Amino acid sequence: MHIFGEMTFVHVPHENKWKLDNRALKGNVVMNLANSKDWVFYIPVQKKFIFSEWAVFLGSSAISRILAPAKENMPSKGSLSFLLNSLTLGNFSSEKQVEAQDLEAHKPTNISTDPSYLAPRLY
Repeated sequence: MHIFGEMTFVHVPHENKWKLDNRALKGNVVMNLANSKDWVFYIPVQKKFIFSEWAVFLGSSAISRILAPAKENMPSKGSLSFLLNSLTLGNFSSEKQVEAQDLEAHKPTNISTDPSYLAPRLY
């Protein structure tokens, strides 16, 4: 339940706003409609009431969550986030060794020094 007069940000649908208008308006809770999800909000800047079901309520619980220090939870060693955070990118220390092995593997072998192997076999 939310308190009368509580500060909220009410979502404004894109049909009701211009391109550069805010997506939310700062307002106060007036009441909850009994048979629907809608709330009634008073927007002081526009001096009018808005009916909406989309709002972010900035009650005391939300403020205490914002002001409370976040606890850092260390992920387990088997989790994906732990593995991604422990990767070291840009380590090319073994690249020269791998390049030398590639050159050695692609070196032509058993080629005679006689140039006749370059001549076509059929004339």
